[in-house]
Amino acid sequence: MAGDVTLVLGVEARWVKSTGYPCNICGKVFTMKYNLNTHIKGKHFNIRHKCPICQKEFTFQSNMLTHLKNALYDRHINGLTCKLCGQALYDIHGYSCTICGKVFTEKFNLRTHIKGKHLKITNRCHICLKEFSFPGNLARHMKQCHSNIIY
Repeated sequence: MAGDVTLVLGVEARWVKSTGYPCNICGKVFTMKYNLNTHIKGKHFNIRHKCPICQKEFTFQSNMLTHLKNALYDRHINGLTCKLCGQALYDIHGYSCTICGKVFTEKFNLRTHIKGKHLKITNRCHICLKEFSFPGNLARHMKQCHSNIIY
């Protein structure tokens, strides 16, 4: 698997049924291998992504890019405009939330946003009552946490 830092440590991460994926360095346990890899990169390998403007450091590249976009661009209904030169970065001809104005390029993402943020509709596990924003996250939870239960 590309980006699997557990292999760099010389140990393949293994799912432990009762707990999850344990970090071989500090013992912290994760339900998803991706989260274990992210933890190792950020906490133990100290991998950081710097903002090219202010040098602020981020564990996740996506967070740095969001920071950069917010620092440089004003968000409008039609897209993003550069705060420095006024030029439009791109136009979003998409779907706007009528409640808060946030714009989405996909109708599905707008629906998910409205259900989760404004209507507070969640997907609830009928066994432990834990709530999830997305049906796929609930399905993964059921498989990982309740696979031994017949329902």
